[in-house]
Amino acid sequence: MRIVSLLPSATDIVAALGAADQLVGVSHECDHPAARGRPILTRASVDPNADHAAIDAAVRDTLAEGRSLYQLDGTQLASLQPDLVITQALCDVCAVNYSTVERVVASLDPAPDLIDLNPGGLQDILDDVRRVGRALGLEGAAASIIEQCRERLRNLRLPVRTMRVLALEWLDPWFVGGHWVPEQIALAGGTPVAGFPRCPSYTISPGQIATAERVDLVVVMPCGYDLDAAAALTEAYLDALRSVPALQHAPIAAVDANRFFSRPSPAVFDGIEVLAALFARDDPRGRWVEFNP
Repeated sequence: MRIVSLLPSATDIVAALGAADQLVGVSHECDHPAARGRPILTRASVDPNADHAAIDAAVRDTLAEGRSLYQLDGTQLASLQPDLVITQALCDVCAVNYSTVERVVASLDPAPDLIDLNPGGLQDILDDVRRVGRALGLEGAAASIIEQCRERLRNLRLPVRTMRVLALEWLDPWFVGGHWVPEQIALAGGTPVAGFPRCPSYTISPGQIATAERVDLVVVMPCGYDLDAAAALTEAYLDALRSVPALQHAPIAAVDANRFFSRPSPAVFDGIEVLAALFARDDPRGRWVEFNP
């Protein structure tokens, strides 16, 4: 089967299922080793290296004008003659919007099968693994991945004390982590200060956080950023974070959002382990930007 993946999580899932050799095209954000050397079919219209405020403004303006944040190379897609295209319908900020992909795929002759991943929570991510496995005839491999994820949850060591955790996916403006992030926090033994399971991320003002009963830990997980970039960003915004009374004495840690939190793949279960270890204040996969015992 000739597979095109238009988002990193789909590439991760295909590789985990053992079908990486069937990938014939990927998105510009697919960073799994299996994506190396594959034709790149998308590009972004917003500069990812701009600061958070500039990126947020550009995203809002682009979407308000009805334009896509990403372009899809339909000509190259047609030349690859895929049997299956995997995309997403979850977030127009994260990848090419679904209606664009659907229109381009429908114009191909013959039209490939199309799978859209639209997970709201952890169970949906596992269901997507099952869906992709079924489409590839790899139901057994999918079942094995799902059981491994569940086994890791059963073996998770939880902290003795429940921590109230503020997870921030963006810092200008502040976005509180949503979808599966509140579930990750809860399963790791914490309580989300803001953010609701299976609901989108949303903006929140520092004043709203100031009314929180308490915050025991701030986890900065900027969408799409690796650990080094997340730590550098947290350092840059540290004074702004500390200016909020509820956060003045809370430990602050940065994590590899791109690997463990942003993308809905089995790696989010690694993210739960990262959080549990952070809650125990001992995790080499997170980085303490400022730690107050």
